[in-house]
Amino acid sequence: MAGSRGRPSMKKLLLLIVALILGVLFYQKLSSLSLNSLVDSNFSREQYERLYFGAMDEAADWRQRYDNETAKAELHQQFLEQVELEAKELAKEKERLNAQVMSLQEQLRRDGGRG
Repeated sequence: MAGSRGRPSMKKLLLLIVALILGVLFYQKLSSLSLNSLVDSNFSREQYERLYFGAMDEAADWRQRYDNETAKAELHQQFLEQVELEAKELAKEKERLNAQVMSLQEQLRRDGGRG
């Protein structure tokens, strides 16, 4: 058990190497398929443009989602800041009221002693 903490085990290291090799092989296969389809005579400019515009539409969709989530986050941040400001104001009001209660209790003790 001593010394094994913080060091990757040999099994994990071997799995990482295998995963890297498989990743490289997969990437090469995808690259060759991509190059073959671009060189292929059946792959026309229209198909390329269709794929391009499809990718652009998807990118625009993701950008719109990002913008919507950013706007929501901004609204939530503004609401949180407003709540924090109100909480600070309420804490100050509580301190003021506590001081007033203490003052009134002290005054009541003084007046009660005379009566």
